[in-house]
Amino acid sequence: VRTRMIRHAKKAVEELDEAILILIRSEDALRKDYQRLQTIPGVGPVLAATLMGELGDLRAFEHPKQLAHFVGVAPVVHTSGTSVDGRPHMSKRGNSRVRHMLYMGAMAAIQSNTPFKKTYEHLLHEGKAPMSALGAIMRKLLIVARGVLVHEEDYNPDRVSTPAESE
Repeated sequence: VRTRMIRHAKKAVEELDEAILILIRSEDALRKDYQRLQTIPGVGPVLAATLMGELGDLRAFEHPKQLAHFVGVAPVVHTSGTSVDGRPHMSKRGNSRVRHMLYMGAMAAIQSNTPFKKTYEHLLHEGKAPMSALGAIMRKLLIVARGVLVHEEDYNPDRVSTPAESE
């Protein structure tokens, strides 16, 4: 019974994946956005579809900070109470599915020789905790995703600044 349920669940996932692809291919604008998002290191078909499906058109956010806050990857600092000196942490107020997929994308992005890896290593060198640095990469991935759609250009590593370049 259990193997039959697993087989049924896998088939349902495959059918949903196919339906998502059919929808994306049905509209030229969606197809272009989907392909453009996948030019970013760490953004594969699942993350691209998740961003588009869960957040809609990323261009609707006037400022990248709005998007980061909406998703829940913006840093939050406590400024009152007894924990004023607490460390900043991710707000986690937004969509947990998007954050989960951004986490997976950030993990992939720091595995290869990309500006994302350079930023991650720089943050670690500056004393950031690994999870804090990874949160910054999640946020950067999201902001770059919005940027490639706003500017209607594929990902260009020369346009993404790393901390070492901005010093």
